[in-house]
Amino acid sequence: MIRVLITGAAGLLGEYIRKAFQYLPYCSAPELILTEHPKHPQVLENPEQFLPMDITDFSQVSAMLEATHPDVILHLAAYTDVSGAERNEAECRFINIDGTATIATAVNEMASGLCFVVYISTDYVFDGRRGDYREEDVTKPVNVYAQSKLDGENKIREILDEGRFLIIRTSFKPYPYKHDKAPTDLFTSAGYVTEIAPDIAFAVLNYEFVTQRSYSGIINIASKERSAYELASISNKDRDKPVVETTLEAIRVESGVSLPPRITLNSTRWLHIKQSLQGELASKARGTKSKTT
Repeated sequence: MIRVLITGAAGLLGEYIRKAFQYLPYCSAPELILTEHPKHPQVLENPEQFLPMDITDFSQVSAMLEATHPDVILHLAAYTDVSGAERNEAECRFINIDGTATIATAVNEMASGLCFVVYISTDYVFDGRRGDYREEDVTKPVNVYAQSKLDGENKIREILDEGRFLIIRTSFKPYPYKHDKAPTDLFTSAGYVTEIAPDIAFAVLNYEFVTQRSYSGIINIASKERSAYELASISNKDRDKPVVETTLEAIRVESGVSLPPRITLNSTRWLHIKQSLQGELASKARGTKSKTT
C-alpha cells in the first residue's frame, strides 16, 4: 500500500482529495499521513487525525518524514490569499517559497530512503494575455501570489532530481461559488473542487506513470474554458441568491491586485495520460479477474 503524506491536509483541496482516494476506480486507497500547521484549528480539535507540522521548520519536517516514511508527499500547504499577498508579501513568500524548499531539502536528506514530491501550483504563473497555456509555455506572473508559486516550482526543480517530482498546475473553486460577484470578462479553466480533486488524486496514486509522460515533470489539470461568471452561475441553484455580474476591472479595483484576464490551461496532455492510464489499469483488472475465475 502506498503511503501518502499530505501537507495542508485540512484545507479545501486536501479534504476533497482525501475523499477521492477512497473511491478511484482500479486504485487501492493509500495509507494517509495528514499534516497541518500546528496552530490550525483542525490540529487542535482533531489531534488524532491531523499531525502538527510547520513546513517552514526544517527540524519538524525532517522528523516527520523520518517517523512516517512516506512514499509520496502531496504538498498542498500554501499561502493562497491572492489579494492578501499584495499586503503580506514577506509572509506569502516565506510559506510558498521557503516552505517548499524546506520540504524538498528534507526529502533529499531522508536517511530512510527517497520519496516522491507532488507540488500543487497554479494557473496564475501565466500573464493571461492569450490563454490556452500548455505546460511548455513561457511563464510570466503578474502578482505576488503567482510569483511565489512559480518560485516554489523553481525550488522543487532546483533541489530535487528529475523524475522525483511532479508539478501540477491547476485551479479550483469551492462549491457553491463563495463570492457574490463574478466577472464576465475574466476567462478561466478552473473547475469546482469536486471535479478537480479526483483527477489530482488519480495522478498522485499513479505518479510514476504520469511523470514519465509529463512535460519535464509538469502537468496541467483543469476544466474547460469559460468566464468566471459562467462558472459561478453553475452553483446558483445551491446558493441563497444568484451570483451578480461584474467586470475584471471592478474586481482589480476592489481587491487591489492585478489579475490575468484569460488564465486558461490546456489540459490535453493530462486527458491523454488519464485515458491511457485508465485503459491500462482496466486491462490489468480484467486480466487479474480472468486468472481467478
